Amino acid sequence: MPSRQKRPKVNQSKRVSKKELARLSLVRRLGGKRKAREFEERATARRKALESDPIFDNETDQLRKEVQAAHSFNPQAIESFFQRFSLPLFFHLQQARAFIETLPPGIQDVLEKYIRYSSRFGVYFVCRKQQFELRYLPTNGWKFHVKQVDGRLEPLHAVHQEDDAAGYFESQELNVQPQIQSLIDSHEVKYVRIDDSSGCSVLNDVESFADHPEGITLVLHNAERPYLFCLYGEKVSKELLDRAGKAISAFQREHYERGKGGRPANLDRRKQTRELLKQPGRMKDKAALVETTENISSSQSYVSRVRNKAK
Repeated sequence: MPSRQKRPKVNQSKRVSKKELARLSLVRRLGGKRKAREFEERATARRKALESDPIFDNETDQLRKEVQAAHSFNPQAIESFFQRFSLPLFFHLQQARAFIETLPPGIQDVLEKYIRYSSRFGVYFVCRKQQFELRYLPTNGWKFHVKQVDGRLEPLHAVHQEDDAAGYFESQELNVQPQIQSLIDSHEVKYVRIDDSSGCSVLNDVESFADHPEGITLVLHNAERPYLFCLYGEKVSKELLDRAGKAISAFQREHYERGKGGRPANLDRRKQTRELLKQPGRMKDKAALVETTENISSSQSYVSRVRNKAK
């Protein structure tokens, strides 16, 4: 009777982790390791920029609760949306809104808020085991060169119909003035060049009636969220540019709660307090753990405020 062959041992070190599988998938989707590495670096930069933003922290906490509540009410609708539109790229916005219009009004409001949130901060939610995890989008780049075709922007060269056209807008080779390039390199300015020979785009319309050679034209674009464009006249003075900063600050305060005075929020302390509130124990003991330079009474008041906002 022939002897039974031994099963070869599995090399445990060669098992691929979920993280490695995700990266391999990203490499395939983006077409190479270099692009995947750039994608990850930009996503990390986005995360670091948002981690110290108290407004982002508040908006995320509130929206996650609302999405979670909507999921409890209608899990099928919410899961269907996030499977199709978790990442609402601007070319898919019409389809996402058409889907939202088929849902109950309360859920419509929550998902519209999610679209504004995702657009504003460059993040998105992923539904995992009925919980909504946060993911960060990479920055799209800093210098772009596109063309206007039938009222929409397209890459200079044709791309596959299934590809995201916006992924081909960046043009690192585009030549600009050294003064502009230095601002781009310091990540203080983004630059977009639009080639438009049609004479019939919405930009042509704005320029035809609102151009102000001696001054500035402010264009408020009310889309999924408000945007402010500045059209500078060819004879605008540096003094006017300095004074226009007050108008921009007013826009930031009204629409985004930016530019306000006061002491910046301590996000690490707030996150620590939220974690402590999930655990059993006395409020006084929790207040002592997050106490800074203030007395215990003030610390207890702070913990109470964080708890009330979490409700």
